[in-house]
Amino acid sequence: MLLCAAFLVTSALAGVMACVGDTPDSSTSTDGGASSSSGGSSGASGGPNDGGGGSDTGAGDSGGPPCDLSKAFVTPEDPLVSLNLEKDNASPAVTANEREIFFQRQNNDGGVWDLYSATRGSVTEVFGYGNPINELSTPITEAEPGLSADGNTLYFVRGATEPEFDIYRATRADGGWSPGTALPSPVNAPDAGERAPFGTSDGLWFAARVAGKLEIFFAPASSGGFSTPSTPSALVGPTSDDSHPVLTENGTRIYFSSDRNGTSLTDIWTATRSAPGANFGNPTRVDELATDREEEPGSASPDGCRLYFTRRESGSNQFKLYVAHKPPAK
Repeated sequence: MLLCAAFLVTSALAGVMACVGDTPDSSTSTDGGASSSSGGSSGASGGPNDGGGGSDTGAGDSGGPPCDLSKAFVTPEDPLVSLNLEKDNASPAVTANEREIFFQRQNNDGGVWDLYSATRGSVTEVFGYGNPINELSTPITEAEPGLSADGNTLYFVRGATEPEFDIYRATRADGGWSPGTALPSPVNAPDAGERAPFGTSDGLWFAARVAGKLEIFFAPASSGGFSTPSTPSALVGPTSDDSHPVLTENGTRIYFSSDRNGTSLTDIWTATRSAPGANFGNPTRVDELATDREEEPGSASPDGCRLYFTRRESGSNQFKLYVAHKPPAK
C-alpha cells in the first residue's frame, strides 16, 4: 500500500461499521460469481455502458473515440509522462471531462505527500507538470484525492501516519478550494486509518482498518453528511488488504486494489453488479494490468474507456501515474 505503515490495529470501527451479508439478488454478475450486498451507486467518473449489462461500446463522452468495453485494457508506456518527470506521484483522480487531474506528489521534506493538480485542453493533449494545492497543504501528509460526482468537492486523506489518517473534505471556492475539514463520525473513527475516498452521487466509498486489515466501506449520503458505513460482503477478502475503490459512472462496476493474489503487492481487481444497490459478484483480477509491482486504481473516464491508476516501477521503485485504455470499437 502506498501509504501503509507496518502495524496492526484493532479498529474502533467495529462498533459503527458492520459487514453486510445480504442474500443475493436474482441477477447474475458478469463475473459469474456469487452476488453479495452493496451500498452505493453512480460513481463520479466511469462508464455509463460499463458492466452489468448494456452496450459494450463506450460512447466517448470526453471527446475520445468509442471503445470496445468487452476487450482488455491496453497500457501505454508511461503515458502521463509530463506528471512523472520527477519524484513519486500517485492516486490520480480526474474530472468527468478528463481535463483536470488531482494527485499526490512526494516532496523533499521527509517523505511527506502533498496534493497537486494539473490541467489540459482536451483528452488527447498532455497534462501540465502540476501545481501544489497550497490552500490544503500542511506540514503533514495530504494524499489520495477523490472527487464528488459533480467534481465540486474534493475528498482526501490527511495525517502524520496511517493510524492517524482521516478523510477530509474541501469545496471549490473563488477559483481555489475551501479549507479542508475532517468528516465527522461515523466515517472517521479513532485509529481506523481511513483512506482512499471516492465520492458518488449517493454517498462515499473509502477504506478503513478493521482488526488489522483494510476493508472497503460505503457510507450513504444523509442530510448533508453520511450515515453508518457498511462493506459489501463479496468484496471482503479473508486475509487481504482491500482499498482504493473506484466506481464507474452508472455504479455497476467497481475497481479496487487488493493483495489477495497471495503476495504483499497489490493488483487491481474488479467486480460487477446488475444495477446500483444490487449485489456485487465475486471479484476478479484485471490480469492485463497486473505486474510484479504494485498497482492501485484512481478513477475511470465517464465512457468507461480509460482507467487512471498508480504503478510502482521496478528498478527505480518510483510511483508513477498511468492510464490504461480499451481498444477502439470496430
